[in-house]
Amino acid sequence: MEVLRLARETAEREGARRIVRLKVVVGRWSGVEPETLRFALETLREGEMLGAAAVEIEVREAEFECSGCGTRFGACGYFDPCPRCGQEGAELVAGDELLLAELDVEDP
Repeated sequence: MEVLRLARETAEREGARRIVRLKVVVGRWSGVEPETLRFALETLREGEMLGAAAVEIEVREAEFECSGCGTRFGACGYFDPCPRCGQEGAELVAGDELLLAELDVEDP
């Protein structure tokens, strides 16, 4: 799994002995189910580096930016009107990401 590979490579590059905790940010519109991701990460972690790592998942809600007035707002869909000017068709600016956000490591 790419998240675990990235975590392992980052920790090794920094000279860490093992990963204690990893935090992943999952956007609500990323297409990734947070609990399924948690299960996969906890099942696939292995070895001295990752075997006991705690998995923390933060779900980030969708955030849109109005192309008319620039207001940022939360909404249920692309065509929800801007709460400030009423224009429809805002751009999704957050909430579709999948990020390895933090690593807590134990040094040698």
